Amino acid sequence: MDPRHVHAYFARGCAWAERGDPAKAVADYSQAVQLDPTYAAAYYNRAAAHRARGDRAQAEADMARYARLLAKTCRDASHADRSP
Repeated sequence: MDPRHVHAYFARGCAWAERGDPAKAVADYSQAVQLDPTYAAAYYNRAAAHRARGDRAQAEADMARYARLLAKTCRDASHADRSP
């Protein structure tokens, strides 16, 4: 796997999560957000994996980051709609 391919890490994280291995899922989602800190879906999924591991604090931190990124995306989209 190309170590720079953010979507490959995300997809493998999803596979680990579906197989019931949240620790490996967290590792791959973490790699994805390291490569692309704006990858909102990776924060969301990592939050779910943290929660599955019983790490509520990390899950809440990732959900907060996800919410901030989503809000920014919405703001950016609304400004783009107003452009001439």
